[in-house]
Amino acid sequence: VQFAGTFAVWIIADKLGLSAIITIVVYAITIARTAPRRMSARRRVSTYSVWESAVFVLNVLAFVLMGLQARSIVGRLSGDGQGEAFLFAATVLAVVIVARLVWVMGYVAVIKQFKRFDGEGQKRDAPTFRGAVLVGWCGMRG
Repeated sequence: VQFAGTFAVWIIADKLGLSAIITIVVYAITIARTAPRRMSARRRVSTYSVWESAVFVLNVLAFVLMGLQARSIVGRLSGDGQGEAFLFAATVLAVVIVARLVWVMGYVAVIKQFKRFDGEGQKRDAPTFRGAVLVGWCGMRG
């Protein structure tokens, strides 16, 4: 029923000329906020399992389809264009990795400043920059 309801919302939004993706996000947020009151815990656990499985299958499908298209895309690039495309991709990758690490390290710096004003006993519980590098790197997806 949830799958059918989600597709129905998508189709209705499309027919009304609305952004179907934004409509689905709003629909999902609304369902997530109201579901605990309307659904038993046992049903919610099984529902989450089904949705997690569906998301996993769709992610696998998306990456398989991208992988199947990668060879033809790279093959269509000319010799000069190929080098520029790989350089651009490497630049984007580097910016994303550095941004993630800076974001996590900034968080650690802010938390350390707050912990500095707290008692000495809590100071040892503050995150470390070494841990921030680990979390920043391990948090990457894809």
